[in-house]
Parts: sequence; C-alpha cells; structure tokens
Amino acid sequence: KLRKASGRQVPEAERAQPPVEKVRQTLTLDLVQRGRLQQQMQQHVQLLTQIHLLASSNPNLSSEASTTRIFLKELGTFAQSSIALHQSIPGFQTSFQPCNLLGAV
Repeated sequence: KLRKASGRQVPEAERAQPPVEKVRQTLTLDLVQRGRLQQQMQQHVQLLTQIHLLASSNPNLSSEASTTRIFLKELGTFAQSSIALHQSIPGFQTSFQPCNLLGAV
C-alpha cells in the first residue's frame, strides 16, 4: 500500500519505522591536524591578549578589552570542563588549553 506524502510516494512500511537513533561521533585528529589546531589556538590566545593589552589603555576601547578578557576566561572554562569530562582517559590533552593560556589570563 502506498501513500502520497509531500509529492512523492512512500511505502507504508517505510513510514511506520521508528526514527533511527543518531550516534554521537567523537572528533579525532591525526598528529598533523592536532599540531595545526594547537598552533591556531596559541595564535588565537596571543591575538586576544594583544588586543586586550592595546585596548585596555584606551577608554574608548574598554568594551573590546572586556570582550577579549571574557573570551580568554571562557577558553579556561572550556579547558577545565574538557579535562574534567575526560579525566578517566590517561594522557588526555585538551585543545582548549594552549601553552600560552595561563600566562595570558
């Protein structure tokens, strides 16, 4: 038996099936990708830090200085959450904590 649904015919048996549960996939990076991401995160932290230092000396840019500080703190929060979530995995390293983050905060 066929039913018409939105302009195309769908077999009744196909429509009656329960929705397929979506499988969560974990992002895995190879060494080259991980190195690139690590470098980009370090550059991101460096840029946020430089903008913060330059903007904080100008009262007209206090909003930008505040925003960059929030972003740096947010990265620290992401790092802590990621580490806590994966504490059972030996040798886990989060990408949210580049080597220059602690010095920047």
